[in-house]
Amino acid sequence: MKRQIRKRNILWVVIAAVVLTPAGGVSAQAAKASSAMLHINADSWMRWKIDALLQNDPYLDYRGVTVNIKHNGVAVLSGYVLTDYEKAHAAEVAGDVPGVTEVQNEITVVQYTAGHDGNVAQLVRSQLIQDPTMKAEALDVEAEKNGVILHGIVKTAGQKDRIGQFASEVRGVKHVDNDIDVEPIA
Repeated sequence: MKRQIRKRNILWVVIAAVVLTPAGGVSAQAAKASSAMLHINADSWMRWKIDALLQNDPYLDYRGVTVNIKHNGVAVLSGYVLTDYEKAHAAEVAGDVPGVTEVQNEITVVQYTAGHDGNVAQLVRSQLIQDPTMKAEALDVEAEKNGVILHGIVKTAGQKDRIGQFASEVRGVKHVDNDIDVEPIA
């Protein structure tokens, strides 16, 4: 519905520009209206781009984050995440989007809820990403009954063991099934 209204408004701006344009060029009113519509479209694109980047992050969970764009390219992030790292990373992602001039990070870091499997998986993922020694090609964390199942590919058995040990030390994790594969030596 909003998209249809926006398209209709754009059509009216174009019609007004054509009708109000004197033979010598574009009227000031039409140019101003056209500029306002471009600004609205740029804001919508920035909001969509930031939201898409956050929601499609393969490692972190930003389902609790909302993105809004104020005038002049100011991105406002609100909602919740489980770690300070996720909060800072969201602001970094938003700041890298073309057209964003400032990021207001109003995201709240909430306390982990014991017994909620989704929170356990998110917390393990976030903790693993923050540690530069925990490199894995494709790492996935599933949560099941206060435990986690690790899937992915690493280069050495040592990496597999370190990741499993690291995951077992995350608060709320009672057991770890380490299903990570080690790349065969070529």
